Amino acid sequence: MGWERKRGKLHEFNRLLRGARDTSFMFVTDPESLKNIRYVITLDSDTQLPRDAARGLVGFITHPLNRPHFDSQARRITRGYAILQPRVGISLESASRSYFARIFSGSKGIDPYITAGSDVYQDLFGEGIFTGKGLYDVDAFEAALASRVPENSILSHDLLESLFARTGLVTEIQVLDDLPSYYGGYSRRQQRWARGDWQIARWVFPRVPDANGVIQHNTLPLISRWKILDNLRRSLIAPATLLLLAAGWALLPGSPLAWTMFALFSLCFPAYARLIPSFFQIPGSPNRSSQIRHAWEDLLTNTAQILFTIAVLPHQAYLMATAIARTAYRKLISHRHLLDWVTAAQVERGANLRSLFLAVMWPTLLIVTSVAAILMLARPGATIVVLPFLLAWTISPLVAHWISRPVTPRHQPLDAADSHYARRIARLTWRFFETFAGPDDNWLPPDNFQEDPQPVLAHRTSPTNIGLFLLSTLAAYDLGYLGFSELVRRLDLTFGSLQKLPRYRGHYFNWYDTQMLQPVAPHYISTVDSGNLAGHLIAVEQACLDLPSQPLLGLSAINGFSDVLGLLSEANSGQIHEVQEEINLCARLLTGGAPATASLWLSLLTSLEHRAARIRNLIPEMERSDLEELRFWTDALERNAALLRVELETLVPAAAPWTAELTHIIARCSKEAASSWRSLITDLDRIPSDASCERL
Repeated sequence: MGWERKRGKLHEFNRLLRGARDTSFMFVTDPESLKNIRYVITLDSDTQLPRDAARGLVGFITHPLNRPHFDSQARRITRGYAILQPRVGISLESASRSYFARIFSGSKGIDPYITAGSDVYQDLFGEGIFTGKGLYDVDAFEAALASRVPENSILSHDLLESLFARTGLVTEIQVLDDLPSYYGGYSRRQQRWARGDWQIARWVFPRVPDANGVIQHNTLPLISRWKILDNLRRSLIAPATLLLLAAGWALLPGSPLAWTMFALFSLCFPAYARLIPSFFQIPGSPNRSSQIRHAWEDLLTNTAQILFTIAVLPHQAYLMATAIARTAYRKLISHRHLLDWVTAAQVERGANLRSLFLAVMWPTLLIVTSVAAILMLARPGATIVVLPFLLAWTISPLVAHWISRPVTPRHQPLDAADSHYARRIARLTWRFFETFAGPDDNWLPPDNFQEDPQPVLAHRTSPTNIGLFLLSTLAAYDLGYLGFSELVRRLDLTFGSLQKLPRYRGHYFNWYDTQMLQPVAPHYISTVDSGNLAGHLIAVEQACLDLPSQPLLGLSAINGFSDVLGLLSEANSGQIHEVQEEINLCARLLTGGAPATASLWLSLLTSLEHRAARIRNLIPEMERSDLEELRFWTDALERNAALLRVELETLVPAAAPWTAELTHIIARCSKEAASSWRSLITDLDRIPSDASCERL
């Protein structure tokens, strides 16, 4: 990490940018080229910097009202900001690694160390708190921090830097950070932060040392000193709450239950108070139901956080108390190990079951035993009130271990009813594309179809629509609604239309007329739509590369016919008995699964095609909406069977006509010749993969 951990590294790096050659940095570029650097962005190794976040931070800090002003007498930034702190969110990946992360990833905006969201200091006093991830002005930062801190004495430098260099919280810009996945790593980090907070406690007083150890007047304003006190207060919450509970149960006058409720109220109120406005939305508001639902989810998450906090309260009190005692001993007596610090990755690697039991179980059990002994001697009658807490604290190591387990993805297959419902929706969705994305719209998907009050088709499309249409075409093939030849034909026609669309420097415009193949005014390019199309094309490419490994016909085609028959039966609703009988006969043809040979496939497809034609002849020639649905799905069954039959006859021409003839020849051959002929029949009658059709 270099000299003085992160604080020293930043100081040396700033000196390097301003021409120093005596730093511990090694460089391979020309040092003179670094002198023009004005701003530096600091990130942890697990912090994600989204696109344009850096540009946004620079834009904020260069605004005239935000430019830092250094007061030479106070030796700190008094106007503007030398540091900008973006909003810190929790990455989705880290929030789903364990049950612990899932629960505590909902605590945004509560703990300024975990996330930086809304900040009362920024809202009321115009300056926030630096959490180590943000942008700073090199010259202003160095001017405010130069010769401020004694060497090798400060572990928690972020807060101290923000007090002298003045930090602005930029909630419009967000970076993503990882949350510890395990309670062991989380608790060790909390203890390290508490040590750092108490190391800078001296800056609350009027006189403080400088880098040379000379005692000088403390120029920090009252609000800055209060920030330090606020951090110290936060580290005392767990020990103070535990002492309050123990004293209320054993020593303090009054009901133990009343003292317990008072302590619980102090823990619960901050978490629940911010949820109150969410449950009191204006009646009739269009977002009322969704807001109440989100508020209810937040309520459950906060409740889980509070219950776990109560369960590990003795351990948290032990951690904070030992952190304070350790800091006092090292600052006042030993003057060693003040910068004792490990990376977050090392903490995560060390947070296993063994460390949980060694670091959590024995201090917790010792505290529980002490509280129980004092209670039995001082006030045995309070056992009923105290017993739930003692039990929760006793099993807290097991709870901490259970909640820290990695979340393993569960693969739960859909049951028959859910699978049928999903496939029904899929087939109805594909109906839109096969009906409207045709020659009239140059094989491009129209944006929407309006049914009421009159049927109107919107003959316009966007790159996102096109990308989704391509994926839908591939999905229709996977689900058995299209054959291989029809898939290739549709993709070829759509890509042919894409070649005709006017573009600007290679980029597609955001809207096109699907009939005229011209961009719709006003002409503009959407990076969102272009990105969607690019991502969809990557998926389309991979799917096309996988096509040669797929069989020409298989179970997916059987399932596709079953979906059409289900919708056909739904459209008939038993109103035409003869039609329902034909539908049932078609369904029986599919009960045996996918045929094993090409000739059996050809027989099945021919039978389905003929029965679909019979169903069409049984439908009365009258104009009724229900009969139109019946005709559509009948035509879909017949068309799909006919296309697959033609495809099979085209790609496997030897499948049908020669097999029967060869059977007669085999009967007149010797055993050796008959075996060779049977092998040939098997090869001719097998279902090839798409890649082998050309070789056949």
